Amino acid sequence: MDSISSYQPLVPTEHRFSNATVETLWSSPVHPAARTVLYRVLSKCIPHKSYLRTIGSVENAICPFCSQGIDTLRQFLVDCPVKWQFWQFVLSQYYAHYPLTPEIIYGTVRYLHLPHFIKDHRCHLYNLMANVKFVLVSR
Repeated sequence: MDSISSYQPLVPTEHRFSNATVETLWSSPVHPAARTVLYRVLSKCIPHKSYLRTIGSVENAICPFCSQGIDTLRQFLVDCPVKWQFWQFVLSQYYAHYPLTPEIIYGTVRYLHLPHFIKDHRCHLYNLMANVKFVLVSR
């Protein structure tokens, strides 16, 4: 059996976000499960199947939602066709007139990089965070 220290290189030791960003995330008026998922995405601590396969917890890394791709962080967030259908529904409710692609959504969720054409960044971030639970936690 491997020791915990043998897995240490797989665990992120730092994040790239300021304390103010993290504080904004935790104090935002969204469902606690959505905050937790988003924080885990930002700190790369989502237990997607590629990671779980690396540490020997699962036998394959196939996406459990669509069974069509390898379950990476990006697949978990936007590339899975099942998840993308949820994203399209959410985006049609809030941003029907914006050209939001999987790349833009991934950049926003993973790096908090907001598109330049969205003027009200705080509102956009809250809407996105509020729907993370709907898109990513729904099964």
